[in-house]
Formats: sequence, C-alpha cells, structure tokens
Amino acid sequence: MLGSVFASLGRFVYRRRVPVVLVWVLVLGVGLGVGGQVFGRLGSGSGLRDDAESVVVSDRLSRVGGGGTGISGLIDGRPAGDPAFQAEVSAAVKDLEATPGVERVNNPWVGDRPVPGLVARDGRAVLVRVELETGLGGDGYDRAVAAVGERLRAVDAPRVLVGGEAPARTEFQEGARRDLQRGETLALPVMVLLLFFVFRGLVAALTPLLVAAVAVAGALLILLGVSHLADVSAYSVNVVTMLGLGLAVDYSLLVISRFREERAVGFELAEAIERTLATAGRTVAFSGLTVAASRRP
Repeated sequence: MLGSVFASLGRFVYRRRVPVVLVWVLVLGVGLGVGGQVFGRLGSGSGLRDDAESVVVSDRLSRVGGGGTGISGLIDGRPAGDPAFQAEVSAAVKDLEATPGVERVNNPWVGDRPVPGLVARDGRAVLVRVELETGLGGDGYDRAVAAVGERLRAVDAPRVLVGGEAPARTEFQEGARRDLQRGETLALPVMVLLLFFVFRGLVAALTPLLVAAVAVAGALLILLGVSHLADVSAYSVNVVTMLGLGLAVDYSLLVISRFREERAVGFELAEAIERTLATAGRTVAFSGLTVAASRRP
C-alpha cells in the first residue's frame, strides 16, 4: 500500500519535474534570502534542561542582577571619591538614560553617597547597570546594545569592561554565524571531493549538496517563524546545518544506489524512479520522520 503511494509520488515528480525544480529553487532562494534573518533573532540559551546546574546558576545570577535584560559596565582604575570622576560617570548615566531602548540606569552614587554593591570596597572601581526595555528586539535591540557599550567605553578610565546578558546574546549570535561560515568553508570542498569518489560521478556527487542546501534553507524559514513564538537557541542553525548535510549524504547514497540498481536491470527512467521511491524512498521517509520525532529525554 505504502509502496504504491510512493511510486505514485515518483510518477508525479517525474511528470511534473519542471514545476518541482522551480519549487526547489524558490525554497532555496527565499530560505537563504529571508531565512538568514533568523541569525538576528537567536537567543543566548544553551538548549539545556531547566534543572541543569549551569541553567540554575544562570537563573540565580539573573535574579541577583535585577532579572532584566541588561548590560553591566565595570569602570576600574580611578578613585571613586574623585569629584571629577563622579561627574564624568554621572554624565554617562544621563546619556545612557536618554538612549533609545534603555529603560533604567543604576547610578553608582545617590547624591554624594556610594550605592552598596555598585562601588568597590577599595574605592577604585564602580559598576553601572543598564537595563533595556522589555520586549526590545531586532534592529532596535542591536542598536541599543551597541550604543550603550560605546558610551560606557567612552568613560576616561584605565579599564572599562562591558558585559551582561545583552552583550553575551550578541556574542552568541555572532559566534554561531562565524562558526557556521568557517565550518562550511572547510568542510564543503572536502565533502565534494569525497562524494565524487563515493558516487563515481559529478552529478550524483552534487545531488546531496543540493538536497542539503534546500533542506537547510527550508529549515531556516521554519526557525524564523518559530523565533516569533519562542526563544531559539544560538546553536540551532549549526545543528540544522549538521543534520541537513549528514542526512542528505546518507539518504542520497541510499536513493542513488537503488536507482542505479533499477537502471542496471533494464528499467526505463520513469519506471526506475517509481521503483526507487517505492522502496528506498519509503525507507528515507520513515527514517526522516524518526529523526524529526526523536528528542532528548
């Protein structure tokens, strides 16, 4: 029964091969063009369970630090009691309060009195805590993070360190993007060479890469949609790329080998495609569903 269904799918794909190819090209173009926006919407989450020790510690630190998405600036190396230094930091606080996307800034001093926890005990460093507006995202979020970091670093001090949840999230996003580009640059040429020897033909060797490209492009579109509903881990794109390439090579090897067997015994192109999908195609479909349904316990 299922074999006949997949055989019918093979017949449809062969007879409508031009529209099918156009749909693949459309998914590839839109996925790479629009789906790439998901990089700007990736969260800083690790994807670990809520009861993992690192996640529990991170949640506690967030509650101690105020619980909001924020940026902390450590200004070190100048006497906290210096009126000129206090005036410079206070001016920076006022500029930060006027920065679009900033909800609140904690000044290390209230009048002339230091705020406990924001001024070092030795009087040689102060901490400026900047909290961003709730729900801030997209370009507004990126601009706010960049503007706050730039203003904090403009304070005249021997050392200014900028950190916190917001910069960490930006670093996670950029790190994921750089790692993905580096991995593709190193892996793809080697993969093409290996595929050429394994599949013994240029067209067959390029097929897994085409399948992987379309699969990853479609997955980016799905991730972009999911990112509007839930937090998407910074590592999700790397995982999608890894699975897309790995499964594309695995499944293509199975399908191409089966197709060549059908052609070797004398079946015409259309019938060979039908028989391939009725057997290897069915196996690939169930295997893909198993991978998609599997999840970490």
